[in-house]
Amino acid sequence: MEPETQPNIENNSGTGLTAAPSPDTPKAVPPQPATPRLLELILPLYMPMFLLMFGYGVVMPVIPLFARQLGAGLGLTGFVVSLRGIGNNCLHEQFDSVTQ
Repeated sequence: MEPETQPNIENNSGTGLTAAPSPDTPKAVPPQPATPRLLELILPLYMPMFLLMFGYGVVMPVIPLFARQLGAGLGLTGFVVSLRGIGNNCLHEQFDSVTQ
């Protein structure tokens, strides 16, 4: 007994020929690389935040020294340093609701 031959799955006719695409079929457009658009956005989006964080990084270590120079004790100096974090936590909800 001979094994059954499987029909060609690629086409229904079994002749080995494939149908030509219809002229109405839209051509696939290759995706464009996102690199040029991304490079355009780096300067206006990332540079302001970089400069802001750089400024905080430069100023924050000096604030306790300045507070001590003005005569503040260790407790008050710690409180002065923590005011930035306290202000962020307290005002986050109010400004978050405004921006949404």
